[in-house]
Order: sequence, then structure tokens, then C-alpha cells
Amino acid sequence: MFGLASYTDYLDGYFARRWQVSTAFGAFLDPVADKLLVSCCLIILSGRHGPIVAVPTSVILMREIAVSALREFMAERQIRAVVQVKFIGKLKTALTMVSISMILLVPADYPKLVDSGKLSAQAWTYLHQSGFALFFLSTFLTAVSGYQYFHAASPYLSRKNINAKKK
Repeated sequence: MFGLASYTDYLDGYFARRWQVSTAFGAFLDPVADKLLVSCCLIILSGRHGPIVAVPTSVILMREIAVSALREFMAERQIRAVVQVKFIGKLKTALTMVSISMILLVPADYPKLVDSGKLSAQAWTYLHQSGFALFFLSTFLTAVSGYQYFHAASPYLSRKNINAKKK
């Protein structure tokens, strides 16, 4: 279900750009829906896998909240273009959604199922390890993209420029 929801999100964005069909409400709601979908699954996976997922989940959630607040702050000052979505942000979202889908595909008790001979060890182990590798890569990209957004906004965050509007 998560993978299907992620794919429909991709299609929605693809067709909106291709057909040049968008609304202000849709532009606001799409990232909120993405964040809710990903956040809920990450929290569930944190409970399932413990600190190996919980620590990167914390990094991802902190970045998402901070960047959302930054975008709101910049929008109030009519300089939102400074923190508009960049390619790295789209890439980290895609990697996060693919990695979560891969991790969710692997049964929680897959080591026991492998030991009992009910599952092929090699395929499930590969899917499990690949999912986690992509997840850690997406966490790294999440941190890098968060840094980039704050770095781009830093001239507007100083006390001197806090009320400035982009010319």
C-alpha cells in the first residue's frame, strides 16, 4: 500500500507538470501528504526495527519540520523562491519512499522464515540489506538538503535582514 501511494504521488506530480495543471492548494497539500505518509511509516518501522531505524527517522523528521518552518518563514517575507524545492529534495524523497517500500516488503520475522525453509534466504536478505542501504543514503541526502536550504536562506535569517523582502 505504501509503495502504491508513493507511486501515485509520483504520477500526480508528473502529470501536473506535464499538463501544466496545478493549484495553490495542491502545491500546499502535496508536500504535507508526502510528509504524513513517510512519517507514519517511519514511526511504524522504528517500532519494528528499533534504533537502526529510529535514529535516521529522527534526523528525517527534524529536517522535515525545520525546512517546513523555514519555508513558512520565507513565504511570509515573500522570498519563498530562495527555498524552493531542489533536485536533491526530490531525490531524497524518491529514495526514502523506495527504501521504505523495500523494507516494508520484507516480513518482520523473515530470519525465522528463512531458518524454517519457508523463504529463500538470499533474495530476502538482499532486499532487506538493499532497502536499509538506500534508507541510510536517503537519510544522508535528507541532512545535506536540509543544510542547503538553511544555507541558501542564511542571508535572510540575520537580524539585519529578518524583515527584508527580496527585490
